[in-house]
Amino acid sequence: MAAKNVAALAQMLNLSITSKGGPLGPAGAAGSIEGYPVAVAWGARQKQSSLVVLVRFRKESLKAAPGDLAETVATSPEILAATGRRKISGAERQALAVGPDALVYYWDYSLRAPKPEAAAALVRALLALVKGMAAPVGSDCEICGGARTAELFSVNGALIGVCSGCRQRMGEEDRRAAEEYAGRPSNPLLGTAAGVAAAMVMALLWGGVAYSINRIFLWGGILIGVAIAWSINKGMGKVNLYGRGLTVLLTIASVLLGDFFFLWLSAAQELQEPVSLDLAGRLAPHFLTLEFSESSGYLSVLFGLVGAIYILFANRPPAMTRVFAPVGRSASA
Repeated sequence: MAAKNVAALAQMLNLSITSKGGPLGPAGAAGSIEGYPVAVAWGARQKQSSLVVLVRFRKESLKAAPGDLAETVATSPEILAATGRRKISGAERQALAVGPDALVYYWDYSLRAPKPEAAAALVRALLALVKGMAAPVGSDCEICGGARTAELFSVNGALIGVCSGCRQRMGEEDRRAAEEYAGRPSNPLLGTAAGVAAAMVMALLWGGVAYSINRIFLWGGILIGVAIAWSINKGMGKVNLYGRGLTVLLTIASVLLGDFFFLWLSAAQELQEPVSLDLAGRLAPHFLTLEFSESSGYLSVLFGLVGAIYILFANRPPAMTRVFAPVGRSASA
């Protein structure tokens, strides 16, 4: 059904059909209407089915504050007439986004998806409002500031006009970034030492803070993961598969060691004994049972892994190429 709607809408507005992963995520229709790049898709927003419309305009050409344009759209009689409603919902109003060069409108629905005719009417109404408040992007390249005539592309999901010269330059930048990362030295020994040191320090801090406040503070697990992953990345330089595996293992070990330190201190206080190796030896056989007898043990490890994965994602290898998918049809409203 969605594919048929997209095809019908593309024909009505003389747009191109875009595949999954395009400007709005799911397959949709996109192109330029009177110099304004437009994309439409039947998709979802926070598990809510929604028709999404993107209208772009020239950056810094908006004659009013973004909030004023959003309010104009939310209360426009033409928009309400196109959607067949008396007012847009509160959730749609909150989701309505206006940036320095784009407007995104969500038409939520439950049972019946908006028909292509209604979607086309909504696009025309949105365009009419935007045209009165912002200039079109036109055919100028948005990368080099309009020095050359551009074609409309979906570049890794972004709908922008790019000239041939900028495409070549961006491709060269991607190649150089890939070569620079491939040539970056990797020092597994230093990365391991930095990771182990961070794991030990964070475990002591984690256990000590937990003992002082008399509870396990789960968000501290995220800090442990972040600190260990950051230390390994800095020490190793270029993190490989070994470094990623080491990050996960040391994060789990540090969280468990911190919890053990907390239980060790707590047991000494409860039994009114000194913090000794003998007490640690008596506690050790029962640690895993105590740690995972409730959900807090699992949550501690989970939160630690969340922090580590975040840093690993942030320091992932650079994307080797930007994908330029042409969006080649232009139309008048």
